[in-house]
Amino acid sequence: MKKKILSLIMIIGIMISMVACGNSDDKDFLLGTVNGNVYENSFIGIGCELDKNWNFYNEEQILEVNDMTKDMVGEDYKKYFTEKSYYIDMMAVHSNGMDTVNINVQKLELAQSMFSEDDYIDSAANDDLKASLESMGITVTDMSVIEENFMGKKRKAISISGDFSGHKVYERVYAVKKGTRIAAITFAQWDNSDFSNLKDSFFAVSK
Repeated sequence: MKKKILSLIMIIGIMISMVACGNSDDKDFLLGTVNGNVYENSFIGIGCELDKNWNFYNEEQILEVNDMTKDMVGEDYKKYFTEKSYYIDMMAVHSNGMDTVNINVQKLELAQSMFSEDDYIDSAANDDLKASLESMGITVTDMSVIEENFMGKKRKAISISGDFSGHKVYERVYAVKKGTRIAAITFAQWDNSDFSNLKDSFFAVSK
């Protein structure tokens, strides 16, 4: 059941990451890092500190959710991830085994490189996303684009409510752009629609 729940949550980030992909200037490219319960990605400029009830995926688990192993990519991950059109940079799971936070990073095609973060959210909140969720067993009762404060400024976000096996599921998706890459930050909670603590856990990171 736990693996099924994680699959349901991750489909949102994966579907959003299919909005756009392409090339970018990767000379400053960095992957995110986890130290204790703090995640930081200085390339994208985002970080978060989650409480002790959350567990971050380790290096091997992150490779696994990206369909990779160390045997496949070796010790130098940077070149491999630089060439990927999208990948999961961070995944954290609550001790309840259901609530999750994940960050997917994608490249934008040249034609979409001028997308703002809000443009990206508007494009991602579409019928394909809803259909994909419903194909995974979630009955979507509401999907809308809202505006709220996140990481120090007002941003658009995708707000999703649904039902799965008798549980209410709530999703919130934000976008943070750096150059021609966009990070889609997805929160998922079951039977709890209050995202204030998760939003407050995120902060801006500079090099």
